Amino acid sequence: MKFFHRLLPIATILIPFSSIQAQAAGFALYESSARGDGMGGTLIARADSPSALIYNPAGITQLEGTQIELGTAIIPPRGTVTITEKDTKVKGDNHIVPYAYATHQVTDQLWLGLSLGTRFGLGTEWDTNWLGRYSSTEVDVLTLSFQPTIAYQINEKLSVAVGAEIMYGDVTLSRQVPLSKDVNYELNGDAFGLGAVAALHYRPNDQWRLGLTARTPVKLALEGKATLAGVGYDAESDLKLPGSIAMGAAYQVTPDLSLEADLIYTFWKSYDELKVIANGLPTSIEVKDWKNSFRFQLGAEYALNENWDIRAGYVWDQSPMDEHVDFLAFPGDRQIFSLGLGYKTDSWNIDVAYAYLFGKDEIHNMPYFGQVEYKDSTAHIFNVNFGFKF
Repeated sequence: MKFFHRLLPIATILIPFSSIQAQAAGFALYESSARGDGMGGTLIARADSPSALIYNPAGITQLEGTQIELGTAIIPPRGTVTITEKDTKVKGDNHIVPYAYATHQVTDQLWLGLSLGTRFGLGTEWDTNWLGRYSSTEVDVLTLSFQPTIAYQINEKLSVAVGAEIMYGDVTLSRQVPLSKDVNYELNGDAFGLGAVAALHYRPNDQWRLGLTARTPVKLALEGKATLAGVGYDAESDLKLPGSIAMGAAYQVTPDLSLEADLIYTFWKSYDELKVIANGLPTSIEVKDWKNSFRFQLGAEYALNENWDIRAGYVWDQSPMDEHVDFLAFPGDRQIFSLGLGYKTDSWNIDVAYAYLFGKDEIHNMPYFGQVEYKDSTAHIFNVNFGFKF
């Protein structure tokens, strides 16, 4: 999930007299389908719906004809930061995470797919007079990824897929700056980046399905404008979004019940520093020291009858933040519990899911603030999607 993890933390380092250094945190999003959310994201090995384009593109060889899936997740963040015994709550605006998938069977061995979705993002807002206002008052970030994919069925058991990811990123960051009085500082920037995905799907027998998906890093060469007290500065910075490896195993326990376990490893360590060049201002380099992180997922799906399915899931999501934390994202590992419901016919389906996310409370020593407590980090995530077969 994550419109709650920082994407573009460059605002404070564009100003030479900044008093607070911005530090980054994980900001990957996993709300890619309602069916997936209902099972804790465990569609890497199943990969049997158009959303497989995100989870495991090789799985689209299981889909006959032409299929389309459309949906969106709604994520309202919550959390509290305590500085010098004063609590400040995150403003709880709802964040929308839309997605769309289309697959087409060309021959008995060849499939094509197109997807549009959001793999990284962040949205956090604070009052303009809160104690951390010189670090952050608002961040609004969106990435959209367009992914054309080719999948090939080598035999009845093994399929492979490759795809290109064309990513667009847009960001607005705001904070207060203490001059003779507090003035607003705002950063606006955008960029395109290119990445790739490769995947395997293997069905050794009627009970087991195995999946493997690898994604390359995506580099966003950010260009934008920093505005302070009405004066604008051209700015640029390269942001490297991490690559990842995801693997999963699904087991058909009975004709009606299936289970899956997944492991996702994200290479956040590649984001070790952030260099910003601004015309008229000194070049700035910040050390990030991120760490690679794991995400563990469990999911179950049970067919009540030929039309109705019920689902449940659990996720443990490790934070890539260690020493370097700030107010744009909450540190600490997260856990997610989820439930889902699906209805299907021969030509269409609808899925809904609810997930409850909560983060670990943590206390960190931060420059200029001393001990800062992050607590009550939660989100109630809702997701719905519609599917059509032609």
